[in-house]
This record gives sequence, C-alpha cells and structure tokens, in this order.
Amino acid sequence: MQKKKAHNIPVNAGFTVFGNTLASIISVLLIIGIVNFANIDGDLADFGPGLFFGLIPEAFQAINASTTLIRLGMFVFFVMFFFAAYLPMTAIIEVTTVALVDQFNWERKKAYGFVAVGTIVLAIPSAISPHSGGFLYNLDVFVGAMGLVIGSIIAILAFTWYVPKNIVLKEINIGSKLKLGNFWYGWTKYVTPSFMIMTVLYILSDVLSGVAGGLYGVQDSDYVLYGDVISVTPYIFVIAIFMSILLYAKDKSRNQVVASPS
Repeated sequence: MQKKKAHNIPVNAGFTVFGNTLASIISVLLIIGIVNFANIDGDLADFGPGLFFGLIPEAFQAINASTTLIRLGMFVFFVMFFFAAYLPMTAIIEVTTVALVDQFNWERKKAYGFVAVGTIVLAIPSAISPHSGGFLYNLDVFVGAMGLVIGSIIAILAFTWYVPKNIVLKEINIGSKLKLGNFWYGWTKYVTPSFMIMTVLYILSDVLSGVAGGLYGVQDSDYVLYGDVISVTPYIFVIAIFMSILLYAKDKSRNQVVASPS
C-alpha cells in the first residue's frame, strides 16, 4: 500500500496523454509532409495498415535524398509510431496482468509472461495478413476504431457509475498535490462518455454508409460526416460545460448541507 501512495495518478495520466498525443501529431505531420514532398500518387484517404506499411515506405524511397537520410527519416517516423501505439498498450497490459494476479493468485511475472505470450500469438494473423482487405485491415476498422472507444466507455461507466464517488476521488488523488474534485468527477461521469458515444455512432454510420461499396467505400462519406460532427460539436461542448457547472454546484450544496451542524 505504501508503494501505491508514491504514484501521482493525475500527473502520470497527464504525461501519458501528452506523450501519446505528441507522438501521434508528429507521425501525422510526417505522413502528410513525406507523401506530398515525394509526390506519391497515393490517396491519403486510405487508412490503416496499407497507409503505414505500404504507402509510407514508398514515399520515403521516392524522396530524392541520400540513402542514409531516407533511412533516418523512416527510423524517426516508425519510432514515433511505435510510441504512439505502445503508450496506450502499457495501461491495457497492466490492467490485464493485475486481473490475472487477483483472479488466479498468480505471481506477477507469471501473469505478465502469460499476457506477453498471448499477445504474440494473437498478433500472428495480423503479421501475415495483406496490407489491405486482410485480417489486420478489418481488425483496424472494427476494433482499432470502435473497440478501443467502446472499451473506454465501459471502463468510465464502471469507474464512475458503480464505484462510490468518495472512493473514486480518494483513490484518484492518492499521491497528488493537485486534487481532483466534483468538477472532474462530473465531467468524467457525464461529458466524456457522451462525446465517446457520439464518436462510436459516427464510426458506425461511416462504416454502414460504405458497406455497399465494401470497406474501401467507407471514406466516401467522410467529408459530409465530419462536417456534421464539427457543426454540432461547439453546441455539445457548451451544454457539457453547463451540465458540469450545475453538477458542481449541486454537489457543493449537498456537501455544505451534510457538513452543517444539525
């Protein structure tokens, strides 16, 4: 229990989000810059494995530069891509490992080894699949796009709706000088799932609209759907802030009533 108090959960979460977002932004900028600079006749609307493992290497090779510079550029790009994928995976692996330790009373090394071996075995179909239209492509569409968001929604709902509020705030603030309170709790409980549910609905509508033309037709409706999402997002954001303020005021009044002497 003493080791747990040494961890600053809000700060660690902030570093994780910052690092993952920074790596993702750098990767995106490299994709756009390299493909346009190399004048590749590829469609940037193509996404998934074909973009990262097919189009990007071709774009680097088409650059009129020395072999060393090309290799250095590819190295930097894929290192950034690795960290963008690795940082979220550490949390997933940790949760799975802890669940095995608690459920089966395994040693941590055994549980971690089981998760590592299982991950490698499950990665084999993805490693041998073609860039487009194969197992990895479909997995990227249905699991990478929707599965992660749905899993996050389930985790948030379980964390904020089924765990008592006082326990949530107590645990999340262990080891932290910056205390998270009612506003953060209300935002996490109501606002965050709302935006994530909207994201899942967008992805579902995007996929269903492209079913007639196969999965490659998914991109045909992107611009219309993006426009719809962008147009309503400011209104949703204002409503979300208003809901959080009301929730904060309600919780503050309730705490004052409880704390006041009878």
